[in-house]
Amino acid sequence: MLSGLGLLLWGFLGRSNSSPSLIYQAAKVVAIGLVVTGTTLVARRRDSSRRPDAQAEPAPRS
Repeated sequence: MLSGLGLLLWGFLGRSNSSPSLIYQAAKVVAIGLVVTGTTLVARRRDSSRRPDAQAEPAPRS
C-alpha cells in the first residue's frame, strides 16, 4: 500500500507528463494493499475475540 501511495505521489507531483497507465497501476497497488491490510486486521480481531482470555467488549450503543 505504501509503495502504491509513493508511486501515486511520484506520478502526480514528480512528473508533469506522467502517463495515465502509471497512475492506474499505482491505484491498483493501493487498492490491493488496502484489501490485504483490512483482511489482516479483521482476522486478528476475530482471532482475539475467540480466545477464552480475551476481554469482552461492550456492545455498541445505537
